[in-house]
Formats: sequence, C-alpha cells, structure tokens
Amino acid sequence: MTLLEVFNKGITKLRNLTIIRLLLICSLLFSSVTETVEIDTGSAISIRNTSSAIASSIMAFYPPYKGIDAAIGVFPRPHYWWQAGAVWGAIIDYWAFVGDDRYNELISEALLSQTGPYNNYMPPAMFAELGNDDQAFWGFAVLEAAERKFPDPPSSGPQWLELGQAVFNTMAVEWDDATCSGGIRWQKFAFNNGYSYKNTVSNGGFFLIGARLARYTKNETYAEWATKTWDWTARVGLLDSNTYAVYDGLHIGNGNCDSFDYLQWTYNIGSYMAGAAYMYSFTTLPVWRERAQRLFEHIKQTFFFNGIMFEAACETVGTCSTDSRSFKAYLCRYLGMTADLVPELRAEIQALMQTNAAAVARSCVEGSNGLECGQKWTMQAFDGVTSLGECQCALEAVLNTVRFVDSNVGLPADVNTGTSQGNPGAGLSKGGEADWSMRNSTRGDRAFAWILTISVMACLSVSTWWVLSG
Repeated sequence: MTLLEVFNKGITKLRNLTIIRLLLICSLLFSSVTETVEIDTGSAISIRNTSSAIASSIMAFYPPYKGIDAAIGVFPRPHYWWQAGAVWGAIIDYWAFVGDDRYNELISEALLSQTGPYNNYMPPAMFAELGNDDQAFWGFAVLEAAERKFPDPPSSGPQWLELGQAVFNTMAVEWDDATCSGGIRWQKFAFNNGYSYKNTVSNGGFFLIGARLARYTKNETYAEWATKTWDWTARVGLLDSNTYAVYDGLHIGNGNCDSFDYLQWTYNIGSYMAGAAYMYSFTTLPVWRERAQRLFEHIKQTFFFNGIMFEAACETVGTCSTDSRSFKAYLCRYLGMTADLVPELRAEIQALMQTNAAAVARSCVEGSNGLECGQKWTMQAFDGVTSLGECQCALEAVLNTVRFVDSNVGLPADVNTGTSQGNPGAGLSKGGEADWSMRNSTRGDRAFAWILTISVMACLSVSTWWVLSG
C-alpha cells in the first residue's frame, strides 16, 4: 500500500467516525428535546393532570376556543363533521372524570349549534357528506351528556336525551329490508358516494345507541331494535359468529350483497362490544355478557401487541387517513364502558388499559399548547406523527383509566338517576312529534331529500358565483 493510499484510508475512517459522532450527538439532542411523559396509572391525580394537558392540545385545534371567528361546533378541514361530534363526547367525559368545567360553555354551544332544523343532527349544510355513522357520533355525544349528567340546556330547547332519541329515530327509518334483508346504508342520500354500501360502523352505531337508550329509558322497543341489528350483522357475516371478527361493510351491488370489505377497524368491533355491555346491563341475560367477552378476546388478539393498542389495518404500513387516525380513541372509550357494565371483565380490562395508558403517555411530548401525542404507541416514544386524531386517541386512552382508581367515577346514569328529559318521538318532524312505529323510509322520502339537497347546493353555488363576480 502506497503512502497516498494509507493517507486516503485514514481520511475515510476519520470521516466515518465524525459522521457517527454527529449522528449520536443529534440523537441525544433530539431525545432531550422530545422527552416523553411518564404517568402513574395508579394515581387519579397523575391521570387527571395528563388528561388535562392533552385536552388543552385538542382544544387548540378548535378556532373559537382561541378567539378566532369560525364555524361553531366543527373543526377545520381536513377533519370532517362527524369527528367534531366525537371530540365533544370525549370532552364531556373529560369534564365528568376530571372535574374541569372550563370547556363546558363551548361544549353546549357546539352540540346545540349542529342539531339542524329538526333537532336530529341532520344539518342541511352537511347533506353532501351526511352518513348514518356521522350522525351516530353526534348521538353518542349527547347520550354521553345525558349519562354523565352534563348541565342541561335551557328547558325551552331540545334536551340531551331527546337529541339522542332523535338520532335513533332518524336512523331507524333508514332500516332497509329491501336490500341485504335489512341493515342501514352508510350514506343517507342516494346522490352521495357510499349509498350502495352497508357499513358496520353505521349499524354498530345504531346498535349502540339503541342499547344505551334501552338502559337509560327502560323502554323495551330500543332493546328490540338493538337485538334486531345484532342479529342482522351476524346473519350477513359482518360479525363472524365463530371468530367474533367484525368486518368493515358490504357492497349491495346488484342486490347480491356478497362483496365484503374485510378490513378490521378498532371502532367497528368496539361499538358492538360496548353495545353488548349495555344490553347485558339492561337485560342481565348471560348471552350479552358472553358476546361482550368474545368480542373483547378478539380485540386483544387483533389490536394489541404486548398490551399496547395499534390500528391493525393501517398503522403498521403508514396508511392511516385523517379519519382512521382517531379510531383508537373510540375503542378506548368502549373498553371503559364495558369495564363499567360487565363486572366479569373489569379486572382484565383494567390491566390492559393501564399498560396501554403508560405506553400512550410515553408517546407524548410537551408542545406549545399542551401535550402533543404520536400515533404508534407500540414505539413507547414520540414518533413525530401528530394531529387532532392522535391527541383524541391519547386523551381517551389515558382518561378512561381514571375509573379504576377513583370510586367517584360512577356508572352512567339512567332515567332514575339522571336529569335529562326525553321525547320518544323526537327528530322526525319540526315540532318533535312523530309516529313511534318507526316507519320505513319510502322512495318519496328519499326523492324529497334529494331535491332538497340539490336545491341547497344550487343556492350555495349561485351565491358563491355572485360574491366572486363582484
């Protein structure tokens, strides 16, 4: 080897060592800047403090909270209308479990601003994207308000329970025996993409709302509808009666209803588990406990790795959408509900949720508005992927463990312990008086809705053209 070759080899080694040292220094600097959070899942104070910091980060996504003149009740794009309903449900639980009422006025204002002219969470401005699942998430929020005894609205207007009943009624008239022998379509209107799809989250949402209303009101009609929905879901194969896997939906096609989307999402199976838990609480029938237990077993096998939750359909391959980045939040909430209502599962759910919450906290770092939380909890470190959805998931994961260490977090209220007033006929007419027989929607109903929506969209288009043309 020549002297020149020795010199060049030495320079190369020096460069490599320098690069390695620089990388190590950068990694140390990065880790010090992004120091993650530790939580004591056995301490109500620790859980509440962490929940408060995450809630602050969530509210920073809401322009009116920051004094910005913007639409009330909704979050800016790319977040869709339904996700706002999910957020308000979480913040109601935050108030109930933490005792922090600083967001209460915003919550009430948001929930009452989106009810639409018939007080059923079908605002005309959302017709172009209105799915039954979207409406269901607002129904969940107002039922959360009723069950957690959130301050009631003025008596002159609709009440939380009444609004939940209105959502149920307007979903019930969507029941469609003409195709697939039952079930509810994804979209409410035929001109929307997805009208020919019967998705599990719409039917699971209807099932859960029915089960919650049955437990709250003690009205058997709701339980009958919940049972009917479960039976249909199992009969068509969206819920596998052997494995208890729950699939995303089925395409109606030419009426064969045999084209399935076999993706499994956390929020689909979670809604059926929570609904079964509510039905068990209402009926005390062992079959509902067994169903909740079988679903919980499948959840552990499919959506947890070493006790930590992950979104199996998208998270490992980095394809989670804005919507699906929030799905784990709802499974965390549903696990909490199930722990409350199925005592036989409480200890096992507690152990799982506490392990998960510790990993979730480690995925969060201090941000400018509170804690910013990452997507992949299995990393047990901040992965740099954060948005409203990730913060929702983190809040629900941490917040829903407080019930295990604080006896003051009681069971959801019902007609005997709650304060919210209901109206069994709500939502199907402007006056709130409707036939409780749950009529099936007709072609005329859908034609009227189509004409109404097209008219609204045409008016908006003309108005926009007029403004832009000066």
